[in-house]
Amino acid sequence: RGREGKIGCTQPRRIAAISVSTYVAKKHGSELGAVIGYQIRNERETSSTTRIKFMTEGILFRELHGDPELKKYEVVIIDEAHERGINQDLLIALLSDLRHQRPDLKILIMSATMNEDRFAEHFASIDGTAAPIVKVPGRMFPVAINYLEEPARDVVESVANCCINLIEETGDASGDILAFLPDEATIRKVCDRLDQKKFTEVKILPLYGTQPPDEQREIFQPTSLRRVIVATNIAETSLTIDGVTHVVDSGLVKTVEYLGGSMSALKVTDHSKAGLAQRAGRAGRTQPGVCYRLFTKEEFDDRPDYTKPELLRMALDQILLHLRVLGFSMSEILKLNFMDRPDEERWLDAETRLKILGALDNRGVTDDGLRMERLPVSPMIGRMLLASIAYGCTARAPPLETHR
Repeated sequence: RGREGKIGCTQPRRIAAISVSTYVAKKHGSELGAVIGYQIRNERETSSTTRIKFMTEGILFRELHGDPELKKYEVVIIDEAHERGINQDLLIALLSDLRHQRPDLKILIMSATMNEDRFAEHFASIDGTAAPIVKVPGRMFPVAINYLEEPARDVVESVANCCINLIEETGDASGDILAFLPDEATIRKVCDRLDQKKFTEVKILPLYGTQPPDEQREIFQPTSLRRVIVATNIAETSLTIDGVTHVVDSGLVKTVEYLGGSMSALKVTDHSKAGLAQRAGRAGRTQPGVCYRLFTKEEFDDRPDYTKPELLRMALDQILLHLRVLGFSMSEILKLNFMDRPDEERWLDAETRLKILGALDNRGVTDDGLRMERLPVSPMIGRMLLASIAYGCTARAPPLETHR
């Protein structure tokens, strides 16, 4: 594969696209950007000879604007599909429909902990035969799982104290520590607690999604010090951090929660069993490891098996605007082959709000709607930003790119 067209592989996060492409290029024995490259928002490392391109899901979604049949690709891979992010579900719906126009396009949905039967049934052939499931056994060392006997009272204190105990009770030869927390605020608090101990042979490294790329890449820099990496679920998948033998898991994750109407909010919730399994696996990549889950076994048993799809957890305004800019009519959107289809009423409510905001009218997407779609914020915030131009609060409007 890769001779008739490119092999595209999506990753849910920028740092994953960069690190995986770097790893594959090294294994291939070529320079990054030659045969193997990557593209993320505002950054790319590709050339005319690139045959395998790693990218964030948003990049592939953007490419569908100008190339609805993805003619430049021979193979498309959606990685880490267990996360069920909004862009993943959108791409899966669009790709499942695209098969009728591109029967030659090879589609691979990939993850270590996904419900593979659901995906196989979703991509069933015309005669109803489920898509083939290929299981590749990974090189995995055993990971011992430890639980608390009683529920933790304070997540920051629990994670900080667990990390401190591991540093003090295990030697440098025991490997690095990876701690999972739900957001930047809790990560900063834990890092401050660890810094106060002034460990001389330990390097404390935070890792979260909104962190500058240069700071994120620091976790891959060689060091003689033992590392404690305090991260969100950005370190849960795709990233292979060599040397991690201890995982400290708060069991919490920050996700989008639908509040009704156009309102969604970030909320700290209990992580799914599939996500927790991914986290524990970070400790068994290169040698046997240990995972300390800072909650009880009973709490674990009560958690859902898989993460609820983001498509069902957020307002549909921004998604609807994306699809309308792609050229989909409202009737076509209501027929899209989603694995978990939102109620029709929610789509119609989103359409009404977009018309009120001036993103849509009876003819389709307006010029302001095109501008709002280009902004990485919700249409409501986009409307505010565009209105600020009229009041002299913003220097200039974002460039208008027509995709009709």
